[in-house]
Amino acid sequence: MAERLGRALAAQREFAGNASHQLRTPLTGLKLRLEAAGYKTEDPDVRRDIEAAEREAERLDRLLSDLLTLAADTEGAGEGELVELGDVARAARERWQDTAASHGHELALDGNGAICVRSSPSDLAAILDNLVENAINYSPEGTDVELTWGGHDSHAYLAVRDRGPGIEPQEAERVFERFYRGQDSAGKPGTGLGLTIVDTLARRWGGRARIESEDPGTRIRVTLPREDQ
Repeated sequence: MAERLGRALAAQREFAGNASHQLRTPLTGLKLRLEAAGYKTEDPDVRRDIEAAEREAERLDRLLSDLLTLAADTEGAGEGELVELGDVARAARERWQDTAASHGHELALDGNGAICVRSSPSDLAAILDNLVENAINYSPEGTDVELTWGGHDSHAYLAVRDRGPGIEPQEAERVFERFYRGQDSAGKPGTGLGLTIVDTLARRWGGRARIESEDPGTRIRVTLPREDQ
């Protein structure tokens, strides 16, 4: 039974990955056609409809990217490499500082020394990208978004804190479910897969993600096994 279940899960991941790859080509063609159509019309109503279609195509593109990430096998991730969490946090701040500024936020860094984990740099980057994007979307304008890292004994962590409305206790576990969106997510961008990806990638490297309530806001902490340099 365990072997059959394993094969079924592997087939499910393979199907999701293959389907997402196959959809990428026609989606790219659709986006190019919409862009070309936008250049050919001066009608404001038509342009609004085209722009709305472009936004939906971008949302579908993001959804496909998320599905491809989740379709990757969580087993056999390899040995990884030694990664310093401060470098990961600083790189994420550089990637997101313009977007944060355009939404009225400052990205603050607060690290506790040179803390290392064994992981994939791209997986850690994807974790922070999802957490920072969520924090930007849910924080009130004019507030900071904090990226922190540190370590204690055999554990290291990356965390992102927002100053948003917080997450209700009954939703704290459900937010890691696929496609689950909380009661405060209405009108917010997203696919409902961001935190699922965070938790999946953390578990790939022997870690976990959890919600920590703050006043105000929420901190999402990803804990990983610590390694010495």
